[in-house]
Amino acid sequence: MRCGKGHEHENVQAVRDCYGVQTSQAATAAVSKPAAPRHRTNRYAGECIRCAGIVAPNTGILSRSPGVGSQRLGQGDWIVQHVSNEDCEEARLLGEIKDMQPQRSQRADFSKIAQGYYATASKTGNNDLDFWFVRVEETGRWKGFRFVRRYIGGRGPQRIGKGEQLAALHAILDATPEAAGDKFADELGKCRDCGRDLTDDESRARKRGPVCAGK
Repeated sequence: MRCGKGHEHENVQAVRDCYGVQTSQAATAAVSKPAAPRHRTNRYAGECIRCAGIVAPNTGILSRSPGVGSQRLGQGDWIVQHVSNEDCEEARLLGEIKDMQPQRSQRADFSKIAQGYYATASKTGNNDLDFWFVRVEETGRWKGFRFVRRYIGGRGPQRIGKGEQLAALHAILDATPEAAGDKFADELGKCRDCGRDLTDDESRARKRGPVCAGK
């Protein structure tokens, strides 16, 4: 077999070798490039739009905001989020650790705090008390998590920030959940479990109404 250069060859592969032509497999390997990422990553650190935790540079998903409300407020702004729910959860835990007081070397066991109402000493130092309602999620994604609201008489539980919620949980642990629950009942004359009025001496003595005591 003669090639265009006038050389005799035994087969087609020898002709290709003469011209320096690579096989399709070799050629593909030579020009192959790394697969493009499935999403655009963030060049700089930012706050996750889902969990409010920090997304480290080049680890999240960067996209344009579709905006919110009828006026599409914020439309077109760059937003960043973690790649997975596991990353969001890790960021949340890191945020809790960062918010803890410096002397706390280990993560507190909030599972000791049952759902109910509590009273703890106020940070003002004037012998005042802060009142709290702790809700424990029983199902779904946040099962077992504690969410705290400030209890203000007459207006019911009020929303508070994550930092204040964390401080409240630590205050309840410091006072012990049992003592903090009893303190709420003694100070306000309400059931430490459901927050309803205690209407007789027996209920006030046990800090719970008959229905909650029966549970």
